[in-house]
Amino acid sequence: MRNLVLVLLLLISNLAFSQKTTATKTAGSTSPTVETYKKAYYMALRCGDAQAAVNSLYLIIAEEGDLSPYKDSLLLMYFDMASFVQCERVATELVKTYADSIEKGKKLTQLEILAISQASLGKVKEAIESFDKLLSKTNEMYHAYRLAELQYTYKRVGEALQSTMRAENLTNSMKAPVKLEVEKNKVQEVKLEAAVLNLKGYILLEEYPDKKAEAIAAFTKALEIQPDFILAKNNLAYATGSKPQGTPENK
Repeated sequence: MRNLVLVLLLLISNLAFSQKTTATKTAGSTSPTVETYKKAYYMALRCGDAQAAVNSLYLIIAEEGDLSPYKDSLLLMYFDMASFVQCERVATELVKTYADSIEKGKKLTQLEILAISQASLGKVKEAIESFDKLLSKTNEMYHAYRLAELQYTYKRVGEALQSTMRAENLTNSMKAPVKLEVEKNKVQEVKLEAAVLNLKGYILLEEYPDKKAEAIAAFTKALEIQPDFILAKNNLAYATGSKPQGTPENK
């Protein structure tokens, strides 16, 4: 998602700047202070100076008010910087502002960033609520997968299993892999479809002893999708008894 952040920032900023310029020409007046802050913001973006861009955005928003379109840019900047504390706070305000649009299936990027920020901060309960609402609007495999992870972390085992089953039947329009920690300090990029099946198998194996055959089938299918998937390999070996020590792994 972060690969799109800079593009989104530029698009949002250019649109906001264009709208402001049009309004200025119509009204016949302008605020030199705001225009100067905007020039500083664009310059900071071009130079890759994230903190200077953030500082300029606060000045713009202070002049234009809380409904300034540059508040969306501020959110994307914080997300790109992985500043999740600030990201959550700005996203919370924007989700409230855009409540009606979100109900209509619009402005979902703001809700997604809120959910990701809450999860990153360990606010599992809040993240579950946000991802659940997001999933109801998008029907995306990735959102169902993240919801299942959080539900299992929060010991809502039955719901987590149902979410993995739902994820299996949803569209993966994002097409991007997920990154999973497969060993200490080692991360592997995994196809989302395989990650969903591994999580499903893990839950079945850990929580439903009578469903070992289903767990094995899930791990096997995950490896058909991605043969080098380390966690699924280890889990299949554990489930079939060829790895007698240790426990199944999901991250």
